[in-house]
Amino acid sequence: MTIRQNIVFFCFTLAVGVLIFIPVTLAKDLFDDFPPNVRYYIQTLQKKADAGDVPSQEKLENLVKDTAKGRSGSAEVQFSLSQFYKTQPDQQERYVSSELSIYWLSKAAEQGYVKAQYELGSSYAADYIIMPNDASCIPATNIKQGERWLLKAARQGYAPAQYGLFNFYQSGKNVCYGSNNDQTYFKKANFIKAQEWLNKALEQQYAPAQASLGRQYLYGIHPYPKDFQKAIDYFIQAANQGDAAGIAGLGYCAEHGLGMPKDVRKAIQYYTKAADLHDVQAINALVDLYRDDVVYKNPEKENEFKIKAGIENCTRMIAIGCC
Repeated sequence: MTIRQNIVFFCFTLAVGVLIFIPVTLAKDLFDDFPPNVRYYIQTLQKKADAGDVPSQEKLENLVKDTAKGRSGSAEVQFSLSQFYKTQPDQQERYVSSELSIYWLSKAAEQGYVKAQYELGSSYAADYIIMPNDASCIPATNIKQGERWLLKAARQGYAPAQYGLFNFYQSGKNVCYGSNNDQTYFKKANFIKAQEWLNKALEQQYAPAQASLGRQYLYGIHPYPKDFQKAIDYFIQAANQGDAAGIAGLGYCAEHGLGMPKDVRKAIQYYTKAADLHDVQAINALVDLYRDDVVYKNPEKENEFKIKAGIENCTRMIAIGCC
């Protein structure tokens, strides 16, 4: 070999050695500010990797690569990482994936990335715990953080966050506090704020907000009076944008003759279209109709939609790690 070839070979060998060694040498510095559970998991992974366990080596290497990407400072990359970890299927490591998802979501949110702010706020606002008496409650700190991040996103004009604040204020919540979250109080709904944020989402023609307002009028949910025609108008607006809840709402009105002539055939058409968009209420309505309706009774169809309902429900449970 020439001197030049020797130098190239040496540099290549060194580079490969560094790449192989990265998981061992950089893990500690890269992961210093990770949540305690994640750090413990990584330490366990490191021991297995050092002992020659190939799957652990691969997992550790992927963690290093992903973390290095996130440390680049790009909020979009951090948000992408949060979504990646959010959908990890490994049940045994779901708690680690969940914490990593929130970690990267927080990083992106802190940089002002509106989608991350919305998702982080939604996560906090829905993060309830089960108390010793089997009642559920949302820790006061989560309520505060949920409202904070939803407001940050909503004030930037992000319609999903505006609608999220409507849901946040529209219903009361059982809130727990104290060192062990063992004390509770009931946080009342704030209908004035709820209406304010719903109206902002409606101004942007946000379909889920339109469908939700349709439901308020359909059932006369405070502070909205029962008004079937207004309900149908808002369901139509949402349905015209392909919103499953809006389409299912029209199905309900057709099935029961609310604001329109009763027409079970048309209801089934609406429900089927909404079911194709994974609307669980529409799927359950089809199960009931195919089981009970004198004209449209169909055991085969009933069973088909029972299976579909089970799949949809389990899919939602998987998303939160419960199935």
